Amino acid sequence: PEHVKTQKSCMGSELFVDWQWRKTSAEAISEVKSRGYRVLALETVAGGRDIVREPCSGKVAIVCGNERYGLDAKTVTLCDEIVQIPVFGHKNSLNVATAVAVAAYSCLGGR
Repeated sequence: PEHVKTQKSCMGSELFVDWQWRKTSAEAISEVKSRGYRVLALETVAGGRDIVREPCSGKVAIVCGNERYGLDAKTVTLCDEIVQIPVFGHKNSLNVATAVAVAAYSCLGGR
């Protein structure tokens, strides 16, 4: 949020979102688990639970990778579960902002 390009894209909305920075994904995952959250890896892999058909409930944290490489295997193994969003057509993924929006909506009880 402190980067000028982020501020330009957010158009001021970054001022209304609490955020914290951690040096590693492992550190962030460990911290949210200690707070009682179930950690979900949002990734396009075989065997991931369809988060749209089977929405999550309770306290969850969603871990997302970057749009080109996704999540690394070590990060995925630290998570409690792998979830995915069904997609149809030639591509097997969504851009990360869209994927987070769909997953968050599902976790909040939307359908």
